[in-house]
Amino acid sequence: MFPHKYESINWKVRWLLSAVDAVGYVLFAPLLIYNKLFRRYDPGQVRRIGIFRLDQLGDFVISTGALREIRHRFPDAHITLIVTSPNKGLAETCPFVDEVVVYDNFFFRRLRGDRGLRLGHEVRSIAHLRNLRFDLGIDLRSDLLSIIPMFFSGARIRFARRGRGGGFLLTHVARNPRCIRSEVEKTFLIAEAVGVEVRDKSLYLPVKEEDSRFVDDYLKRKKVARDKTLVVMAPCAHWVWRAWPPGKFAELCRRLVEKFGLPILLIGTNEEGEVIRGIVEQAGKGVVNTAGEFTLAQVIALISKCGMFVGNDSGMIHIAAAFRKPQVQLFGPGPPESFGHYYDGAKVVLGPCPCQPCVQTRCLNTENWCMERIPVDEVFQACSDLIAGVSKTG
Repeated sequence: MFPHKYESINWKVRWLLSAVDAVGYVLFAPLLIYNKLFRRYDPGQVRRIGIFRLDQLGDFVISTGALREIRHRFPDAHITLIVTSPNKGLAETCPFVDEVVVYDNFFFRRLRGDRGLRLGHEVRSIAHLRNLRFDLGIDLRSDLLSIIPMFFSGARIRFARRGRGGGFLLTHVARNPRCIRSEVEKTFLIAEAVGVEVRDKSLYLPVKEEDSRFVDDYLKRKKVARDKTLVVMAPCAHWVWRAWPPGKFAELCRRLVEKFGLPILLIGTNEEGEVIRGIVEQAGKGVVNTAGEFTLAQVIALISKCGMFVGNDSGMIHIAAAFRKPQVQLFGPGPPESFGHYYDGAKVVLGPCPCQPCVQTRCLNTENWCMERIPVDEVFQACSDLIAGVSKTG
């Protein structure tokens, strides 16, 4: 319950979590004693499991490996995955769960800009979770804001880490060594805590045949050469200060086309279409704007077929990592040691951020913005190295 023990890089958040936990451990002391004496965990008695992952797309993707390993440990259990509505479609493709429940928790809706309380919705959602009668609750995020709904779900046994608060609401705590920074590794720590022998630490995303065919037909319609390394780029990010400037993406595209003659597809949502159109106009020939033309499932299928991926610190780099694609990951305010991927063929280019560690709620240094300081030459060289590697293996 000391502020420095919490994982947030925002000291105000650390102090708040410390204060909440200090009060929580006092108020819940009788329950904690009861849990220790009488809430014995026996994996053999687990029949119904509720796994909570109440956050963003990338956070869900980095949990897919842990979901697979939990299913292998509990092949006969009924597993319910609880996610927020933006992840519903992707979660429903996961072969390791029996049921997906959407719970747009107040705290996470507030983070997305929706400040309405909707008390009736919260009560109905919690009532539905309680009716599922979980023997085991697992919070892969391990955050006070998602441990609270897991507690109210009535799960008899509740596992999570406590590095982001809420440990007083758990019956069992997963170990949380400070030397492990990777968020992917942290999901496996929780899996191990519930008795899983983790044998495979890769991520997993399925690709449906119809989505694969759609991408093939699309590439054919756009006359995209398939005999060359297909480059996919995601130039936008949920938080704009995590995104490399559009002009630099345009210059990178132009230089890759000029030197290597590679087809480049830019992916994004309808809302990001204007930014991507501007990049295509600046970059010139050989660059295709796909903004708004693919569903998320089709984007996943496209990335599974690409020869190289370039993206900002966002959910798309995790999708590329799930397929072990050669990729260049552009980081500025975010910590690459937590959210970056370091396998053979994955490169991280880090912007020198004068505000590190940055709280990432807004950019405090727009005159010397870290993503702006990432030179095109460095990213182009990283891409060139990967293209050379792909050519040798391809």
